[in-house]
Amino acid sequence: MTTAAFGLTLLALVVAVVIGTGLPAYIALLLAAVIGALTGLSTGAVTLDLLGALPVRLLNLLENDLLQALPLYLLMGALLNRIGLAEALFCCFSRLAGSGPAAPMVAGIGLGALIGPMNGSVGASVLAMTRTVGPRLAGARVAGATREAIIAVAGTLGVVVPPSLVLILLGDALLTAHTIASNATGRGERIVNTQDLMRGALPAAAMFVLGAIGVAFWLGRHQPRQTIGMDRPSGRDMVTSVVALAVIGGLLGGVVMGQFYAVEAAAAGAVLLFGWALTSGSLRRGELARVLSETLASTGVLFAPLLAATTFTLVLRLLGTDKMHSKSFSSWCRSWRRLC
Repeated sequence: MTTAAFGLTLLALVVAVVIGTGLPAYIALLLAAVIGALTGLSTGAVTLDLLGALPVRLLNLLENDLLQALPLYLLMGALLNRIGLAEALFCCFSRLAGSGPAAPMVAGIGLGALIGPMNGSVGASVLAMTRTVGPRLAGARVAGATREAIIAVAGTLGVVVPPSLVLILLGDALLTAHTIASNATGRGERIVNTQDLMRGALPAAAMFVLGAIGVAFWLGRHQPRQTIGMDRPSGRDMVTSVVALAVIGGLLGGVVMGQFYAVEAAAAGAVLLFGWALTSGSLRRGELARVLSETLASTGVLFAPLLAATTFTLVLRLLGTDKMHSKSFSSWCRSWRRLC
């Protein structure tokens, strides 16, 4: 087996470690990177001088201004969960969905679509949904399996609904890759940017959300009506929810439509939520430290896979796996064209 083909084995190793052990993806990526680097050094395919490019590669990644949006969005999500806005929104969504058995389930999906993009990852979204939506679904006596499914789907929405942090990072990566490819080929073409990706993802996200709401309504038909006991939102909750929806929706929508930069919108949202917390007294003493600690921990969870993936892709490039894959793909395309 050549060193280039060994890179494919490392990819399979990452998948096996993540699925088989449940370890975080960044640990699997770093493990595979270390194995690949040691194998390359032992075979002479990789030198220490080439591996010395890793620090510069990591610094170039961290110099990206767009990464400033990550902790700010996470701070918005943490504040929403801590100052009671998420609970008020859930209560109002439930009333809008009607008084039937499906109301709390639809509210959970709606809340996940709204605050999911600010939680950064599926794990963080599921954790937030569990704290906010879980007790209310349990209070409505929704079956345990259905309750867990609703929370899982609501947490997943944070990945596909623009402007999620995943789409922001993916859009920036596509922008960089397209720019490099255009410069290398000398083609003067329009470069795909982050807004293009978000606008393209919007119809798919809308279909996903509507489909999830439809399934929630269908499941509600099989729930006994007398088991639902949702609290009516107070007038203050309704006003708060309307204002929060207008501000958050306006900021996130502005990012999707290209009216605001992601960092600017995240900073404005964080400042407004923090100001609301101070003026309303909803952020109790000692809560701010927990909010900041939660934000930093979630930020670390997001940055760790970025750094690990950057390290792993460098090792694959040094092993020659990218060139092997490019040649194989080009050969497959030529064969397909001849067949057509």
